[in-house]
Amino acid sequence: MKKPFVIKDVLEKRNLILGNEGFQLSNTLNILDVGCGGGILAEPLARAGSNLVGIDVNHVSIEAAKDHAKLDPCLKISYRWESIEDHSLHNVEKYDIVILNSVLPHAKNHDVLLRDCIKTLKPGGIIFASGVAKTFEGWFRVIFMGEIIFKYVSRGAFNWSDLINSSDVEKILNENYCSLEGIKGIYYDIFTSSCKWINSTNGFYILHAAKEWKKNCWEELFL
Repeated sequence: MKKPFVIKDVLEKRNLILGNEGFQLSNTLNILDVGCGGGILAEPLARAGSNLVGIDVNHVSIEAAKDHAKLDPCLKISYRWESIEDHSLHNVEKYDIVILNSVLPHAKNHDVLLRDCIKTLKPGGIIFASGVAKTFEGWFRVIFMGEIIFKYVSRGAFNWSDLINSSDVEKILNENYCSLEGIKGIYYDIFTSSCKWINSTNGFYILHAAKEWKKNCWEELFL
């Protein structure tokens, strides 16, 4: 779930990948990784050639990400110990891509989180988000099986109250002038430690949406 395979597929369809071999992005492509953690997703995207900014409210994670990035001085990554709320104040419509990977299940206010992410996104830009559905299946897979039975997730990492269904994410996106373009369910196979695509989004899911331009609406929303 941390690999950029979904992002690559979407960018290929939008002709944002350079050449016919490998995964190479334009050095003019600006990406924001919100809740970047230790940089597991940020590094391969930066290594592909993009200009990437990673932010996280966890200072330990940011320091770990900075230390690891030093191993490859060619990486164009700027890691910042900062919230998306603060970052969005000074980076309105700066990014071509905003990534919100596994952050939704830990957020207290999904509306504000998504609004601030979208605020930093250029019109026509893409936001990627992944989460866990607030369903019995989501609870069973993540909290019961993940935390209690097989313990591949830290105990207490997820709270039921913080989970959100993909349909509710889509509603928030629409309210902030973004149109859902795709969504997939993810099944984590504990026996092979691999992820598989499924049709159901009642457990893990990942989606992407494009920001539209609505004349006279953005001033109302952000000023």
